[in-house]
Amino acid sequence: MKFTNNSTIKDHFVVKIPIFQFTKIFYIFFIFTASSCVTERPIDLSSFPNEDRTMFLHNFTNQTFTGDIQRELTEVMRSEIIRRGNFRLLPEREKAALGLYGEVTVYRKEGRMYDNYRTPVRWEVIMAVKIRIREMKPKSGPGFSAIKEVSAVVDFSDREGFVESEFEARERLIRRLAMRINQTIEAEYAKYYGGVYN
Repeated sequence: MKFTNNSTIKDHFVVKIPIFQFTKIFYIFFIFTASSCVTERPIDLSSFPNEDRTMFLHNFTNQTFTGDIQRELTEVMRSEIIRRGNFRLLPEREKAALGLYGEVTVYRKEGRMYDNYRTPVRWEVIMAVKIRIREMKPKSGPGFSAIKEVSAVVDFSDREGFVESEFEARERLIRRLAMRINQTIEAEYAKYYGGVYN
């Protein structure tokens, strides 16, 4: 390898990355790192009476223009509740101690990165749900009731990096949202009934 009088070994081995390309690489790395840090671990509710942790899951409703999103979320919620094991789902509403309701209020896809022609190459999908969990037959007073807004966000690209379709991203988004909803209702249950049973 030959060097000119004004060149050094460093000049020949430094890889120059365009600013735009570097920004894209950094953005993808940041999103991947942030996403991998999201964990929704179940809160252990096994110390509370089993009969007080039975639940009837109402079909979620939908206030957006995205069809069937509420059905998909209801089914994933059902699987997630069973997987976590903190609440036991019952098929009959009258026999359940708790009722869980949900309404999809936001489902939106927005461009987040663009090519030189201002065409989106990476998208962000946002979904939000208003949930309500309540005690079906309070033993005294108004009983347990909580209303919360829960949201989740994912990003995807069908053109670069880890290629993913919108359908696949939507499935991932719904799973993440279901975990966060469960985390929320478990926390609210523990906060309320912790004072009742302690």
